[in-house]
Amino acid sequence: MLEVNAWRRRRGDVPLVGYQELCRELAVSGPGTFAELDTTGARSVLRRFSDAWFAAVKRRNNGDGSAGFPRRRRGLVPVRWYHG
Repeated sequence: MLEVNAWRRRRGDVPLVGYQELCRELAVSGPGTFAELDTTGARSVLRRFSDAWFAAVKRRNNGDGSAGFPRRRRGLVPVRWYHG
C-alpha cells in the first residue's frame, strides 16, 4: 500500500502522508494489503510511516538537507502494536 505514493508521484499527484489519509486508503484497499497483518497492525505501520514523513519535513525545514523521506519498502522489519 505504501507503493501507492510512488504511483501518485509518477502521475504528478500529491502523496498521501497523513495518518487519516493512509487509513482511508487502507480501508479502500481491502483485506490482504499488508499480507498477514490485521487492520490494527497495518495502522501501526502507517502511523510510523506518517510520523517518519513529518519528522523528515521538520528536519528539512530546520536546515538538515540530508533528511530523507521514507520512500522505499523494507522487508522483514519487526512490527509492534497493541492487540485489543
